[in-house]
Amino acid sequence: MTDETGYAPPHWVDRGAIDDLPAPRGWLRNIHALGAVMFARREGPPSDARLNWLCREVERMNRSMKGQPNLVFRASLLAVSVVAPLLVLRLPPFRRLRFETRVRALERFERSIFGMMLFALKAILCIVWFEHPEEAKAIGFDGQCMNSSVVAEVPSDEALLSVEAAADNGGVAPGLSGVNS
Repeated sequence: MTDETGYAPPHWVDRGAIDDLPAPRGWLRNIHALGAVMFARREGPPSDARLNWLCREVERMNRSMKGQPNLVFRASLLAVSVVAPLLVLRLPPFRRLRFETRVRALERFERSIFGMMLFALKAILCIVWFEHPEEAKAIGFDGQCMNSSVVAEVPSDEALLSVEAAADNGGVAPGLSGVNS
């Protein structure tokens, strides 16, 4: 369900999205560089304004994270910043690489033993990115949960037991031994 502007309800997206924010500083420049690669389309990376918005939202979220989650987030970002360039034989930091080189560096980083660190960053950045009203609208998000007819039903315990019994009975469910399927 959308409101009169065609956007999802305010509790699902950042209705106060401001795209003309200043460029990020410090560790947020790495978020800006990572977001440019993650959310690029055929036309190229997103606008600096949209990436600046992403940085502001990540910074806001990061301020509320305390302790270990914050440490894991920052350590993962540092690993991408330092290790990813080395995987394409370039000097760190990641944000100083050309866009095409950053793409290659992230692909290699993702396939490396450090890939789970990137997975964690991607998960968080995607959650934030798709809170922007234009992105929510672009993917067709209407603010509602999926239609119950689309969501598969969870099998009952009896159905699960029937499947287990079929496996024990040579692939035939109890009571169906004479039925051709």
